[in-house]
Amino acid sequence: MASRKPPFLLATLLSCLLCGNALAFGPYEAYMEATSHDPTYLKARADHAAIQENVSISRASLLPSITAESRNTPKNAQSITVRAPSEEYLTFKRRYSSHSASVTLQQPLFDLRRWNQLKQSKAAAEASRYNLMEASQNLMIRVFEAYIEALYAKDQYQIARSQHDAYAEELKRNQSAYRIGDATRTDVAETQAQLAASEVALEDANDAMLVAMQNLSQITGSKISGIGAIASIKPGYIDHLPQLKTQDIGHWKSLALNNNRRLLQARKSVEEARIARTKAKSEYAPTVSLVADHTRNTPRTDETLDHRYRTSSIGVAVSIPLYSGGSTNATVRQVNHEIESRMRNAEAITHDIMTNLEQKHRLLTSGLLRITARQRAVKAAQTALTGNRVAVIVGDRVNIDILDATQQLYSARSALNRAVYDNLKAIIYLKYYAGILAPSDIEDIDKLFEG
Repeated sequence: MASRKPPFLLATLLSCLLCGNALAFGPYEAYMEATSHDPTYLKARADHAAIQENVSISRASLLPSITAESRNTPKNAQSITVRAPSEEYLTFKRRYSSHSASVTLQQPLFDLRRWNQLKQSKAAAEASRYNLMEASQNLMIRVFEAYIEALYAKDQYQIARSQHDAYAEELKRNQSAYRIGDATRTDVAETQAQLAASEVALEDANDAMLVAMQNLSQITGSKISGIGAIASIKPGYIDHLPQLKTQDIGHWKSLALNNNRRLLQARKSVEEARIARTKAKSEYAPTVSLVADHTRNTPRTDETLDHRYRTSSIGVAVSIPLYSGGSTNATVRQVNHEIESRMRNAEAITHDIMTNLEQKHRLLTSGLLRITARQRAVKAAQTALTGNRVAVIVGDRVNIDILDATQQLYSARSALNRAVYDNLKAIIYLKYYAGILAPSDIEDIDKLFEG
């Protein structure tokens, strides 16, 4: 029975032909696209810009403030009752208009709360800067992860397609051999079963590839479709894999403690909370302000027609808090709990970073051995498949041995791809946890891919 290519396979092959002339893009280009389209990173950038403005707002509260006020009252009514010498009460009513204008200047001279608010805003701005840097490095991680997963899904699809084609060819050989009596009906049935299973696996691989490319598209903002849209790793890559300058785990831990942006942001948030506690305690302190005022008043009555009154004053206003219902003490206690919470959070982040750092370091130090072992496994599986084909001809092996050897070959190829990509991800993740990941690192790995 001849195999029939499923419709999705023909559609995919057609899409490959249509995009065959298009230039595939690598991980660095994907990252550059993501910096302008990824909503998570753009949100972090907008949050950082908003928090930076708090410094200007807090500084403005320590500078002079000038206000002007103008009041025009066209209708005023006044009623005056007086007692006359004759013991009678006389009432006088009059209506008049008035206009007043004033300018007031206030300058804080001593206000610990506002000074600490400025310090807190600066600490929050610094924490926000670390958060933005963390968001930038996290974007590199997410883009590279999505790119590698899309590439792995692409490879899995190509492996599944090759495996499907291999089973189809094997079925043709079985059917030809069966017609001349060199194969049994069981041989044909076994191959048909493997071919049917490979069609399902090919469909699953195609779906996984589409999902992986869609995830990459969402991060980069670029429409990615077809297996030729992303670059594949170059042949001979093993000789060009990035190498660590040092494999000393202590060196990498030291880098992480001093440079990891997530950890630095957590530490700065603790400092911000401590300043907030000082600010809360400053509610007990008095405030002193310089106040200057100039007022012009023009009442218009029969007695004061065209009279103008000008009043100027300058002085110092002192405000002393006496009782606030216990809110200041409650605020101080609240901030103390917040400090404790942020300190514990910084400790948890440190443990998480160290654990992941050690894991990626172990994976990377053994990565080359894993890759070379997987390469030997592929060669051995290929040799085994060839040997089984020859052995079947001379009668030392049966058809199921060829099918098993075919499965082992493509499983070995899949494991090799996974080992290579895990090694590349380990390099990026190790530098990420150490806090030294930069776009140039993505660019260096990009050179391993065919553009």
